[in-house]
Amino acid sequence: MKTWYSKEYPSPIGTPSKQLDDAFRELCLAQGGRPNGAAVFSFHDLQTNALTFFLSPEAGTLAGSIGAVPCKKPTPLPRFALSIGDGKSWEIHFPTFERTKPQTSSHSTPVPAQRRR
Repeated sequence: MKTWYSKEYPSPIGTPSKQLDDAFRELCLAQGGRPNGAAVFSFHDLQTNALTFFLSPEAGTLAGSIGAVPCKKPTPLPRFALSIGDGKSWEIHFPTFERTKPQTSSHSTPVPAQRRR
C-alpha cells in the first residue's frame, strides 16, 4: 500500500499554500518538468473552516517540507478538489470515481494574452 500524507490548515490560508505550490514546482522541475503522478488534493471542511491538503504517494518528498503526516488514502467527497497537479491525477489516483463535472487545479497557470499586431 502506498502512503498518502495530509496537512490541515485554518482557512483561509496564504503563505503555506504558496510554499506548497513552490515546492511542488521544484519537484516537477527535478523530474524533467513532469509531476509523474505527484498531486495535491484538498478538502475544505465547512464545519471547522479548515483546509486539508492530501499529498499523493508520489508527492511524499514534499510531506516533510510542510509537516504533513501519513494518512489513509482520502475519499473524494463534496469540496474535495485537485489543488496542484496534472489533470490526469484524478484518473491515476481515483480511477473509479465518477465526477459530474471536470475539476481543475485551483493553482492553474494563466493563459498568456495574445499579442496584438
